[in-house]
Amino acid sequence: MQVNRRSLALGFAAIFAIAPAVAAPHKTAPEPVYKVDSVVTTNDDGKLVITAHGAVSSGGWTNPHLRPKASKDAHVMAFEFVAVPPPPDAAVIEALVPVDAKTVAPRPAARISEIRVDAESNDAMTDLPGEQNEGQ
Repeated sequence: MQVNRRSLALGFAAIFAIAPAVAAPHKTAPEPVYKVDSVVTTNDDGKLVITAHGAVSSGGWTNPHLRPKASKDAHVMAFEFVAVPPPPDAAVIEALVPVDAKTVAPRPAARISEIRVDAESNDAMTDLPGEQNEGQ
């Protein structure tokens, strides 16, 4: 009987020892990526497709996306290039790692002529594609 109790105690100890490793996944708010290299905009069936290419400062970043942002310039539609950073105790590669993000937005009002994407260390801008800017 004592062997069974000891085995049971060792089993519980093992479960509690590995529980933190299999606990709920790391959840944190998205943060700006390190840099944005380029922004490309295209028209797709009446919608605006914005694609950003950039880099994060290490491996382990997830869910890169473009988050709408208020712009002080009425002619600019602005976004922030963000992703979820790795957990602080994660073993990650310490190097610039490329990331891409794409979003689809309704065609903006006629006064919008540029798209700006902000990152931690820089920003990138591009002209709005299509007929809306012709003749301005």
